Amino acid sequence: MPVFRVRKEPFDWITTGKKNTELRKGKARKGDYATFLSGKRKLVKVKIVRKQEGSLGELLNTYTFNSIVPTARNLDEAIEYIKRFYPSLEGTFTAYEIGTRSKKQINSPNVSHTRKEETENGKQHPS
Repeated sequence: MPVFRVRKEPFDWITTGKKNTELRKGKARKGDYATFLSGKRKLVKVKIVRKQEGSLGELLNTYTFNSIVPTARNLDEAIEYIKRFYPSLEGTFTAYEIGTRSKKQINSPNVSHTRKEETENGKQHPS
């Protein structure tokens, strides 16, 4: 199961249903569910409905930009937001379309196993 570390704003977008596509650089991770971690105790587990790999341009043509960056008013703003976190927009990205019905927020006092797994799988990402 992929574990994604996100900042507070994207975490809130996910838990409120404003964001339904998570974009990550690299090939798709295995699993039908994803866990999003924000801060020390905020976790949310969601169903992955679909995964798609491709270039950033291909994925932005497939998914509406505001399903990835809900505050973006246009495609250029979405790209600028993404550029803040990835030094290069070249290469493979993966879009994880997440279900809106299966979100389960967990305020867990023990997330050490999740942090360890997240560290092994990659760095914190803001969106």
